[in-house]
Amino acid sequence: MVKLETSFWYMSIYLKALSLWPISPVASNFVKLSNLVHFFFVVIGLTLLFTQILLYVILQASDSQEVMEVLSTQVVFLHASVKVVFLKLRRRKLDRLLKSVKHSMVNGPEQLLKYLVEYARMANVLYAVYTIGVLILSMDYIMAPYWQIPYSTPLSSWYPFNYINTTLLYGLAYSQQVLFIFFSWFTTGIDVSFGVFIFHVCAQCKVLQINLLHLIEGKKEPVGWKEVDKRLSDCVKLHYDILRSTKDINDVYTYPVLVLFFATILTVCCAGLQITDIPELTVKSFLTFLLLTICVIIQLLLYYLPGNILIEESIAVRSSAYNSGWESLPVKHRKAILFIILRSATSAKLQIGRMGLLTLENYANFLVRTASYFTSIRSIVGTS
Repeated sequence: MVKLETSFWYMSIYLKALSLWPISPVASNFVKLSNLVHFFFVVIGLTLLFTQILLYVILQASDSQEVMEVLSTQVVFLHASVKVVFLKLRRRKLDRLLKSVKHSMVNGPEQLLKYLVEYARMANVLYAVYTIGVLILSMDYIMAPYWQIPYSTPLSSWYPFNYINTTLLYGLAYSQQVLFIFFSWFTTGIDVSFGVFIFHVCAQCKVLQINLLHLIEGKKEPVGWKEVDKRLSDCVKLHYDILRSTKDINDVYTYPVLVLFFATILTVCCAGLQITDIPELTVKSFLTFLLLTICVIIQLLLYYLPGNILIEESIAVRSSAYNSGWESLPVKHRKAILFIILRSATSAKLQIGRMGLLTLENYANFLVRTASYFTSIRSIVGTS
């Protein structure tokens, strides 16, 4: 349980930092107002920094190399603000998902907790590598002014004032960027929350599969029809919870994943051009762009991999229902089994903006297409 509780605790810290953690219905008006102000502060700050970087590209960038360098980091703040806004707009469904996971952790059956821990053991390593990588990248940008030219900022962005020769204004610009770089790092908790919710649903699918396969089995002999009726009723209810949670996850995350999809293409292409086509690139800059590319690719994998696992578990539910021994059951029980089979005929699927599916096959296709875009852009830049 330690690994599972650690994942939930980690996720809660990050969501609270972004004002996305549920507040009590009986909270005072002051707490609710503070939470709302906190939310707008985060969103406006991330959006403002994205706009400042965009203005810098339009007004002050000196050449295409600098444009690509700036754009490779700019989209991070756009995606961060989109994630925060969409999760806030879907806060009721997010609250329901969080309560479902918390309820399973506190009052869930032993079998469900066992599968949750198994998934948490696998996910903790992957998410730890990802968040540590993003933290290292964030610290690299934050510390960059200390080994670059004096009065430089972590990110190239436009300001309506000249901060170069004024310590106070420089401190203001530097502090703003550092603060919202950290807030963009906190949005990795949203990526973690997606995995927590999906793996919770997958654990429920595992339990449903076991319950269906042992529907009519007793310790020594088949159980009575009343017990079968109770077990089947529990299976139908659990399957309904699985389908509802899957729909909630889809509604909450589908458009942030779509933005991430396009942001990853832009980041990989821009950072890749910096790595391959800039002969005077320093070792530090090379490692920074390489780590940035790896982080965004892993970030997208953290959506495709759980989505693929969910599809496999959903298909297994259908097979378990068919192999549940329904042939020996009364008609009303057969109808309930048929209901589960029909509802599972179309496996639970997570989509990218209602267009593509989150599967490993599509992830591999995405990498191939991105590589194709990169080579095309590189050939165009090389001939210009």
